[in-house]
Amino acid sequence: MDTELLASARTRAVIARLLAANPRRIIIIDSPPALAASAASVLAMRVGQVMLVVRADRTPESELRAAVNILDGCEHIQLVLNAVAYVQGGARFGSYYGQDSAQ
Repeated sequence: MDTELLASARTRAVIARLLAANPRRIIIIDSPPALAASAASVLAMRVGQVMLVVRADRTPESELRAAVNILDGCEHIQLVLNAVAYVQGGARFGSYYGQDSAQ
């Protein structure tokens, strides 16, 4: 995606027209990873909510925090935890994400 196009008044107008046609409409716009390209941060300024997909046991907390900071143009940032391996009685999620913050 061209960042200039996403930042343009035309993109803002297209999104506004789509929402005006049906205010209950949910528009999903996929973008490259937030840390890999600027498109996500530009889109974050144009939308009402961001869903940030985080891969369990692979995404370090420092990268997650950096991505959230980049997307702070949007007031509502939600996290989706992807590829979780369930281990009965295990505490893998909490232990992994707690390790990076101690460094």
